Amino acid sequence: MLYRCGLLTLLISLSGCQHSPTQPTSLTNTHWQLRQIDGQPITLPTDQPAPFLWLLADDYVLNGAGGCNRLGGVYQLKRHQLSFRLFAIKKACLTDFGQEQQVMQRLEDTTSYRIDGTRLQLRGKDHNTHLLFEAKPIVTPSVFTWSHQAPTPDERLGDRQPRTNMAD
Repeated sequence: MLYRCGLLTLLISLSGCQHSPTQPTSLTNTHWQLRQIDGQPITLPTDQPAPFLWLLADDYVLNGAGGCNRLGGVYQLKRHQLSFRLFAIKKACLTDFGQEQQVMQRLEDTTSYRIDGTRLQLRGKDHNTHLLFEAKPIVTPSVFTWSHQAPTPDERLGDRQPRTNMAD
């Protein structure tokens, strides 16, 4: 009986921690992961993370990735009107840039947004949703434990032996 009461208490306490899918998510300070471009699911090369956005509330700065390249910039927000000025940090990528260019172009064409639960719709002048993002849960650093032990001198040297005579 005591076991059942403890289990019931645990389940009740954990149910309060769940994120409801219908609960609105904030536009700012949320990790938005791209799911669709113009109604089509994105395709991800195995060596690339999913494109994402992070809009910082305090200074109207945008951070994110369009695919292979990181992107940044600033955004302007007035009620449900939203616009971006972007720059990308280019690096050599071995995969197709087509999707990334679409993401950048659609971000620059954004004029408004709508949040429906955990989904962010970025819309253009035609009022159609061109980019669909989903809020991605963030794991707080307090969940992790960090343990570090300094390597011994033998571990630092690996298979190499210290030289005792510089003339050798």
